[in-house]
Amino acid sequence: EYELEGINCIRTENTNGMRELMEHLITVHGAKDIFWVSGPEDNDDSIARYNVLVEVMEKHGLKFDPARSFNGYWSYAIVEDQFPAVIANMEKLPDVFVCANDNMALAVCTVLEKAGIDVPGDVKVTGYDNLMSGNHFSPVLTSVDRGWDERSYQAADSLIGLINGEPDFGDKIYDSKFDPGESCGCSLGNDGLKLQRDARKRAFLIPVERTIFDWHLIVLDDAVAHVKSVDDIHDAYKKTWEENHVYEGDEFYICLDQDFVDSMEGEAFCKTSGYSEELDVIYGMKDGVMHDDKQMPVEECGNML
Repeated sequence: EYELEGINCIRTENTNGMRELMEHLITVHGAKDIFWVSGPEDNDDSIARYNVLVEVMEKHGLKFDPARSFNGYWSYAIVEDQFPAVIANMEKLPDVFVCANDNMALAVCTVLEKAGIDVPGDVKVTGYDNLMSGNHFSPVLTSVDRGWDERSYQAADSLIGLINGEPDFGDKIYDSKFDPGESCGCSLGNDGLKLQRDARKRAFLIPVERTIFDWHLIVLDDAVAHVKSVDDIHDAYKKTWEENHVYEGDEFYICLDQDFVDSMEGEAFCKTSGYSEELDVIYGMKDGVMHDDKQMPVEECGNML
């Protein structure tokens, strides 16, 4: 999401989805009094979103009151800590708290709930980023989607293209999109309800999967806890994965940079930058069959797949 000179970039712009969100709040929900929870004052993303907020309000004959703002620095913790005082000092709640990201919006919802203020009954709240945590939350957070799943696939495909000699693709910019939710007072609809059910399942499954993964790491740590040589590492992992490789599946490779392996044997200094011309395949399996190769030229790694 960040432009760096000389680096190819795939990112989402900050205006399209924000404009859709503001139009929705004003034309569908009749919002007039808007409170802005910003990111850092010098952050380009936060500034761009704020400018759209002001622009759309002015288009509808509304004027933003700069006093109706709070700098949350993108942080859940800062908002959770400092926003109760902001709420307590308000003579009147705004129609909506528009937050520059989802983390701050979730914190605002939490603070309001603790203060006995209902979202969206008493006041509406919106975020930006469309994080999974916002879909897990109740009410489901109204947000702006940046298409990160799709952007991630595009970035991986583009990177593979660069590796294969395709020309630089420069700066690719995609539109952000408004994603309505319960926190602005909208109904989720059938598709939204299904997403919410799936999100609740994931809320349970994610910590379970993390625990299973942690157990698996303990098994791998134990396997090499007392090794004295590189050959011992090969033998220990061979025994471990021959007994059980359900987690990894039937095709995977565990590799170490060859200079790092040599440094373990005292034959070379470990590189601090760059890579060796060879990899040491600590363990390799393809279609359920173990590979015996222990060293492989880096340029042939693609042939393993």
